[in-house]
Amino acid sequence: ILCYKFGSIAVYDGKNFNVFNDTNSSLPFHGFYSVTTDKKNTIWAGSFILGVVHSEGEKWILFDKSNSLLKDNMIFSIYVDNNNNKWICTYKAGISIYNEDGVKL
Repeated sequence: ILCYKFGSIAVYDGKNFNVFNDTNSSLPFHGFYSVTTDKKNTIWAGSFILGVVHSEGEKWILFDKSNSLLKDNMIFSIYVDNNNNKWICTYKAGISIYNEDGVKL
């Protein structure tokens, strides 16, 4: 997986790159500081102003301060631990932890 700070997310499948951006997919914005995958190969990307998106098939789901317990929309990094928790490092509000039960902390 590659992310372009002011552009798209590109995923290499072993033969080709699939490029996702806000014009050719349901990705709600472009511009990322961080991108990773979890244990289910779900893509997670943190933006520099609009929160976190994750992939569900061809659809992208947005988490931000207005629709989750995420305390800041400026995301610098996302780390996935061995239990598939997503540790989301924000600019002003510390770390949030996301699991299948929702954003924590």
